[in-house]
Amino acid sequence: MVTPPKHVHKFRQSNIHDFWKCPEYGRRKHAGLIKEQNNSDFVRGNAVHNSIEAFGLEWMIEDTQMPLVTLLELGERCFEEESSIPDTTWRANPEKVLEQVNQRLTQWYEKALPVLRRPSAIEQKFEFLAYEDAVRQIYLTGTPDWVEGEPGDPLSRIVDWKNPGGAPRDEWLTRRSNLQSVVYTFATGIERFTLCHLLPPVKKRNGPIVDEPSWIEMGRNEREHEALIDMIVGLAVTLEANLTALPQKWDSWFCSSDWCPAWSDCRGKYVTDDVRDLGQPILTIKKEVSV
Repeated sequence: MVTPPKHVHKFRQSNIHDFWKCPEYGRRKHAGLIKEQNNSDFVRGNAVHNSIEAFGLEWMIEDTQMPLVTLLELGERCFEEESSIPDTTWRANPEKVLEQVNQRLTQWYEKALPVLRRPSAIEQKFEFLAYEDAVRQIYLTGTPDWVEGEPGDPLSRIVDWKNPGGAPRDEWLTRRSNLQSVVYTFATGIERFTLCHLLPPVKKRNGPIVDEPSWIEMGRNEREHEALIDMIVGLAVTLEANLTALPQKWDSWFCSSDWCPAWSDCRGKYVTDDVRDLGQPILTIKKEVSV
């Protein structure tokens, strides 16, 4: 009789990313100790994402493209569903968020859709055995937003939609360190991964208003997949140790009451987000001036 491994891990890319943001947050989230609260960013992102998903499914199955007006109507219905979730935190008023949903969907339809191919898969889940030894199995799971083509096709690619407040500040860092691209290309066998950031309009200095998405395409290879295995084995070993705490990442943007749902039970037990409550008073150093 084959003895099953002692540990079986299933990691989504977002699970691994939680540990990147803050190891202690990732530990609490993995252990089910954190309940995420819906907010206006999630409302906007999910409304846009779900609308594009419906568009892609219709195009893939029926070989038809719904008109923009239908897509916008769908976006409004998705917005109403997402915003009806109890205890939603609104970082912007609902009218403004709905306006953002319409703007992002219009931008996607007019600027992104013309360069897309008919999808071969939309939101198709995978569960991929990435590593196995005598002690553990590690599966990678995920759901690519949009897939064009099949493994082996040089034109095939995975496209993922993002809805940030602005363009990525460091594109080189995204290309170097984007975790989702490594996980998805490893699991699907498709080497090309493209991020499409649907952005708010930006007024260029002494120029017109730019209403364009940002595209970042990445290709991943076996060496990066091997590096990913090394990382997830380390994460699995850490979780198997059943530690009651992991290091906290204070220098992250995420370490704030605005973003981390564990803040009040973690660093927030001792300090507030008020900069005057953090650290020592600023000392003014006066240089001596010789006459």
